[in-house]
Amino acid sequence: MRKLVILLSCIILPAFAFSQSTFKNVSLTLGGGLSVPFSDNAMSKYFSTTTLYKFNDCWNNGFNLTAGFEYAFLPELTGHLKVSYSSFSINKSMVLKQLHLPSGTYVQDAEFNTVAAYVGARYRFPYEPIEKVYPYVTASAGIMNLASDKIYVLIDANSNYVASFKNSNVACGTAAVGVDIIGGENSAMFIQVGVDVANTDGGTLYYIPLTVGFRGTF
Repeated sequence: MRKLVILLSCIILPAFAFSQSTFKNVSLTLGGGLSVPFSDNAMSKYFSTTTLYKFNDCWNNGFNLTAGFEYAFLPELTGHLKVSYSSFSINKSMVLKQLHLPSGTYVQDAEFNTVAAYVGARYRFPYEPIEKVYPYVTASAGIMNLASDKIYVLIDANSNYVASFKNSNVACGTAAVGVDIIGGENSAMFIQVGVDVANTDGGTLYYIPLTVGFRGTF
């Protein structure tokens, strides 16, 4: 065991020292894009109703914002801390369909929002299929807050339908593939697509974020 430790030290430490002199360690990222609700699991665990709310039926495509801090352990391997936000607007026609109400019935505007904090890693492949374009894979785990406006439907002058939402913090994960497009010595544009997954009481909730952003290294 001692020999193995010494051998690994002889390999890793010089490589790490070399990497310190040939690349910069710290990066900040900022991005945003489209989020597509995809899971069909019931949301009834969180809404005060017995009606089954399917995530991909009740909510329209939304948007996402993300910001992060990366530290490069090796030129190809970075660890990161990041936060992300996604917001989805209510799909009024599908809500009415699930409630068996006629189209044109009043449905109040509502949003379903997620805020997540992640820790993870990213591996950038050391080759360029196209000049200055480097593919990468990334994965993270963390905590996600689920929050929603209440769903309010005015059925007629004497009755309405209201489904309030119980905000929750749940375990979550994300995995994505993307490309870095090198723009300069200290900057790159990235494009990535992945899946964000939350382990909710009502089942697995997931959506697909397509994100475009910038990475600055210093």
